[in-house]
Amino acid sequence: MPRRRKSTMVVITDHARQRWRERGGRGEFTAGEVRRHLLGMLPAGAEVRNMAIEVPLGGGLVAVCVPELEGYWLVATVKRMEVRDAEEAV
Repeated sequence: MPRRRKSTMVVITDHARQRWRERGGRGEFTAGEVRRHLLGMLPAGAEVRNMAIEVPLGGGLVAVCVPELEGYWLVATVKRMEVRDAEEAV
């Protein structure tokens, strides 16, 4: 299997995993899931807020992703989708 480019690598912090569980995330929270959604958003012109991109995960949750200097994406936390964001996602 070919190696992944560093720029498409996603790392999930322990804090983000904890917030996933606390906020009712179902199933396993994987970097691959976040990566798939993130790579779908980037070419479409993802909106950047405070140097971060909010990636919808389903179930009303979003992963807050920030680019790291080393060239990968870091999932800093997971939060509930704001009402305004939920209306735009529909």
